[in-house]
Amino acid sequence: MANYISILLLISTFFIFNPSFAQKTPVKFGKISEEELAMTHYALDSSASAVVLCDYGQSYMDYGTDQFQVIHERTTRIKILTKDGYDYANHSFQLYKQSSAKETYSQLKGYTYNLEDGSIVKTKLEKESIFEEEIDENHDKIKITMPAVKVGSVIEFTYRITSDFLFNFQGWQFQYFIPVAWSEYRAKFIDYYKYQKDFQGYLPAYINESSSGNQTFSVRIDSKLTPGVNGGRTSSSTKSYDVRYNEERIVMKDVPAFIKEPNLTTPNDFISMINYELELVDFPGSIAKRYRGTWESLNNEMLEHDYFGDRTKGAILLSKRVVTENTNETDSDSEKLAKIYRLITNQMTWNGISSKYARESEQNIFESGKGSSADINFLLINFLNRADIKAEPVLVSTRSHGMVKEYNATTSQFNYVICKALVDDKYILLDATEKYLPIGVLPTRCINGRGYTISKDNPGWIDLHSEESDASKITGNIILREDGMIEGRLNKAYGGYNALSKRKSYFYDGDEKFKTDIIEKSNWEIDSLSISNTNDISQDFIEVIQFNKKAEADAMGNMIYFNPIITGRLEKNIYHLQERTYPVSYPSLVQEDYYVSFEIPQGYTMEEIPESFNLMMPNRAASFTYKIIPQGQKFVVFTRFKINKTLFVQDEYPYLKEFYAQMIAKLNEQIVLKKA
Repeated sequence: MANYISILLLISTFFIFNPSFAQKTPVKFGKISEEELAMTHYALDSSASAVVLCDYGQSYMDYGTDQFQVIHERTTRIKILTKDGYDYANHSFQLYKQSSAKETYSQLKGYTYNLEDGSIVKTKLEKESIFEEEIDENHDKIKITMPAVKVGSVIEFTYRITSDFLFNFQGWQFQYFIPVAWSEYRAKFIDYYKYQKDFQGYLPAYINESSSGNQTFSVRIDSKLTPGVNGGRTSSSTKSYDVRYNEERIVMKDVPAFIKEPNLTTPNDFISMINYELELVDFPGSIAKRYRGTWESLNNEMLEHDYFGDRTKGAILLSKRVVTENTNETDSDSEKLAKIYRLITNQMTWNGISSKYARESEQNIFESGKGSSADINFLLINFLNRADIKAEPVLVSTRSHGMVKEYNATTSQFNYVICKALVDDKYILLDATEKYLPIGVLPTRCINGRGYTISKDNPGWIDLHSEESDASKITGNIILREDGMIEGRLNKAYGGYNALSKRKSYFYDGDEKFKTDIIEKSNWEIDSLSISNTNDISQDFIEVIQFNKKAEADAMGNMIYFNPIITGRLEKNIYHLQERTYPVSYPSLVQEDYYVSFEIPQGYTMEEIPESFNLMMPNRAASFTYKIIPQGQKFVVFTRFKINKTLFVQDEYPYLKEFYAQMIAKLNEQIVLKKA
């Protein structure tokens, strides 16, 4: 009992706690050197538009008026090297809020330094250049725009965040899209609070050290008057307590800029950073409280959530009316599902907002015809359940939101919800936000590892995959003239996700603008253009082009040099890094076919033709075929490019890069025709 009282006193009285990092700080605000201002390029990356000279942060726990708080302090100094680096003179940070409580910031200062006529001139960040905006119900953003920025400037800013939300211990990002000369983070935790550390990225720390010790704090116990015969006033007193602490210091030096290449989920999955999650609060003499949840507890939490679990059983009158009016008792489950799915996709338009919570009423959403991903897919779940088709929500993290860490059971990892329906003893995954995709085909934004089914009966993980591909097929008949001009007809058929992209553009722009854009962006003179299969999503989207083009081939004397890949030819390798430290993740499988017949000028023969070529990566992960088939005064060119799996790990990157290099070299070879 005595221990329990001491803890109550500790939490309700005066507390003194100061950070005690022993090392010297790597940067002192306001101390700018002439060498930093005179710098014209960064020696380790001459292409850098800016460089972070030093980024220093520390987070520690202190005691406020009546509770512990997390204090986060940051000082950052950046050198602007080119005009492209001006964007790095803008900075923002987030503040968490919940109901009426919110994090606060203070001690925000900033200066821009310029070297003018041999003297250092500094310009202060004014209040007019500090902006606050609301991101959502739990987050605000503070934005600053540094003044007087030009090529050669050094900018620096510093600020402090005070948080009552102990679960929101600040993490740290070591890597950015510009190089970082020095990044240092120090974190200090008292022993009552246990945090799980999550370090990501592929760069090693220059320094990674930790230590522990005891921190002394004082508790002032106020005097107290007790009424009654045996009462009286106790005298005030002060007691000292020792708290065990742990601290860590992590430094990264000469951090290279993160280079974005194609086929990446999101840089935030791979940029070097550290995050902390509150796992346990354990005060002496009290019952420990665990904060790090399990998937079972997350499932129960979501089932009881007003904007999630409750939405699987709402809209009773609406769902009954819709199902009755649009299905028949004799329909099979597959037929009912198809009718309800098409009703939703035709009735509803996705507003572009990815969400796992449906906040608007089902009736209002259905009548308005617009909604978030959660609004639309919870309507689908409701209507299917009303039609006696078992349907449940699946939490998803979209590709742009990041990969799910399955060891970390938190709802914040998810930003989207889809539907899982049981039909004919098989589960089918549905997303009704895309009206131009076939039933059972997820948008590529949702194909990101695994999703988590929220269910009373059978919660758990489910693979998010698609048999659909990025498909295209080009066929045609082309006439090559003696002066190098070509004319003819091309048929471009787009299937799978390519068809989705085309249909979305077509219906957004309208027929006239869609065609006009094709004509204006083409380097051909298009005589006619027709579009077909715009509405039939079971068929390829078709473009047929009748065209002519001057100087497609080089006519030199009695020779003609000609590349028969006249459209869709890759000319530059999309993979160019010496080493890629993160995997290649294609949104879908890929198949591109090219089958075009060419008629050569009378009196000419084929002097040289590229050899047939078959290229394949190990385990048939990717393949490429190139073949030219002579047919008298004609020849046919056939190519096929396939990506047969979506994920290539880092060790496979050199092979993939070389695969593209060889394919591009082949696609740029020429045919030589000679006049007899």
